[in-house]
Amino acid sequence: MLDKRPTYIKIKLKNLINNLEIIKKIIKKNTEIIAVVKANAYGHGSEEVTKELFKHNVKYFAVACAYEAEKLFNLNLNLKIVSIGKIYREDIELSKKFPYELTVSSINDLNNIKSINFPLNIHLKIDTGMGRCGVWSEEFISALKIIKSNGFLNLKGVLTHFPAADNDLEFTKSQIKILQNLRKFLYENKFVNVSIHCANSDAIINFPEAHFDMVRPGIILYGSYWNLKKKKELGLKPVMEFISKVVEIKTFKKGDTIGYGRTFTVEKDNMKCALIPAGYADGFSRAFSNNGFLLINNHLCEIVGRISMDWLVVNINNKDIKIGDKVILFGDEKRQVDIDIIANKINTISYEILCNVGKNYRKEVVYDRGN
Repeated sequence: MLDKRPTYIKIKLKNLINNLEIIKKIIKKNTEIIAVVKANAYGHGSEEVTKELFKHNVKYFAVACAYEAEKLFNLNLNLKIVSIGKIYREDIELSKKFPYELTVSSINDLNNIKSINFPLNIHLKIDTGMGRCGVWSEEFISALKIIKSNGFLNLKGVLTHFPAADNDLEFTKSQIKILQNLRKFLYENKFVNVSIHCANSDAIINFPEAHFDMVRPGIILYGSYWNLKKKKELGLKPVMEFISKVVEIKTFKKGDTIGYGRTFTVEKDNMKCALIPAGYADGFSRAFSNNGFLLINNHLCEIVGRISMDWLVVNINNKDIKIGDKVILFGDEKRQVDIDIIANKINTISYEILCNVGKNYRKEVVYDRGN
């Protein structure tokens, strides 16, 4: 009997909770966590991730749009969900049915909702240097006046986003200072119960003064962080493991070529290669062609030739590897195929790889609680 196609992703929920507990230790006890689960929880499955985090006392979740929010509301849990994207018509419609909090990011947004006639909880986004969505800090008072003019609008939070908390400390500190001043203004003008939040993963780790009332962990929840030394020190663990099997082994002679475009030429006789049924349709980037590696039987094996839609080939010369052996494309517990290392190989970030691989249309997804 033939096996089923062996390419799948394993989501290790035990590691997710490990990472959550690390975040809890970093932040102050009274700082609330908004778990960022947009983009299908960075490819990990927003519903399963949300359910697991909710079991461990996370109540607040951030999404990018109404489509993502509705999926989570349909879990029938007592969730708080805030969209940190732009306001669209479907966001307003969803907020009539569920306790859905929306982020206002321009004076135009406010003018579009200022005559609303039902209760709506909103967060006001300030552009302190991201150069994307958000009112300028000089528009803050005008924005508050519009909010105050309609008794149905309830300001729940004020937020900003950091473009360079990983490498520009002084600029990030200047952004934090703006938030501190705005918070003081809110207090002096009797805006009560307004939460300030701005700390993404980098700021959670590097800027305790940015934690304020809430923090918004994203990538570190899923065990990825660009600073490999810090990641190891903190004990972050990979949540997604991308797995396949060796399904065929071929022996090549000198002068043979491998893959589309014949970009790899065999230099010596009797070169052994393993065929792996995974390709760019599974989200594994074509950029890894002749430029990546994966793990088989504790051996790091180089990818040779172009990655195609459904296949990739690796050099297994002088390695004890056979048909049926497990292949880990990334996400092993020992981090020999670390997502941040392989992302750097192709000049991208782990977010992109995780999101692409997490598009699950033809791969099995196994949720492993590690019990």
